[in-house]
This record gives sequence, C-alpha cells and structure tokens, in this order.
Amino acid sequence: MNFVALDFETANADPASVCSVGLVAVENNIIKDEYYSLVKPKGMVFDAANIEVNGITPKMVEKAASFAEIWTEVEHRIEGRMVAAHYAAFDIKVLKAVLDMYGIGYPAINYVCSWLISKSVWPGLPSYRLDLLARRIGFSFRHHDALEDSRACAMLLLRAGEESGFASFEEMSRHYKLNIGKIAPQGALF
Repeated sequence: MNFVALDFETANADPASVCSVGLVAVENNIIKDEYYSLVKPKGMVFDAANIEVNGITPKMVEKAASFAEIWTEVEHRIEGRMVAAHYAAFDIKVLKAVLDMYGIGYPAINYVCSWLISKSVWPGLPSYRLDLLARRIGFSFRHHDALEDSRACAMLLLRAGEESGFASFEEMSRHYKLNIGKIAPQGALF
C-alpha cells in the first residue's frame, strides 16, 4: 500500500486551531518518511480540555511556525496522494478549516478512514479507538501525539490490509462498500 497517514492536534474546539501535525508516508508497505511540527495557532487560544488531551501548551508553540508557514512542507507530502487518518472526518475538517482560515487553496488528495476500515475488517469489537486498536495489533505508542497517532494509523492500516488480504484501498473500498473521499483544489467532492 502507498499512502500518507495524517493527524492533527488542535488547541481548542475550533477545527482551524491546529497546534501540531504529524505525517507518516508509506510506500510499498514500508514507512519511508515522517514529518512532525508544532504549530502556532492563530489567536493562540487554548482550552484546558485540549491541553489535557494532547499536552500542548501555549508556551510550547509560542515560537513555532504558523500553519501557513509550514504548509509547503505538508502540501509536498500529501498533494496527489492517498491520505489516511483515524476518524478522517475530524482531520479532513481540520485541514479544510485551517486552509480556509489562511486563504490557501485545497490540495488534490484522496482520503480513507482507518476507523471505518477497522470496523469493516474487524467487525464486532467493543471499541474502535486508535489506542485500543493499536494495542490489539501489538503496536505501542503515545496517544494524542500527532506523529505517534500517524504512525499508529499507518501500522493499523498495514495490518488491516494484511489480515483482509487486500493490497489497496480501492480493493478494500469495493469489497466493504466504503467511500474513498476526495478533495480537489476547487473544494470538496463527495
């Protein structure tokens, strides 16, 4: 499989309040590249609940680049690629919101959701949380760290492909009747 696992952490309930991003590129079922950055969110408004979840404080990001400043690095890694996220509805919403806030055009990507794929490959589990699924496949990581979550998502999808016998997300989507999402420069296409 070839894809880029993506994870965002946010400073507050606003999806545009990105405070970290992690990317893990997989080529031919092998992790080939990783990228992580703390991000200084516009407005620097942090909710205590978000800090409790991801551990990122205003002090940690006060000298970090804005998302607009790191966008070239992120775009270079996802443009034209298959992007995967655990509960992709959240991460894709965050990506669109932060790009909209800075007036940056959308990249051309396809995306899949490891949460939905996991529900199809391993039906009947009591929970499909990333930390519990990672434990199920024997992968240890620090939850709610953007790079660690991206790694866990990547490992989960590789195991799902292995156990299901499907070599691509297109095969999985046809078999399990899952949609592959698309974003294009002119906006979202569903």
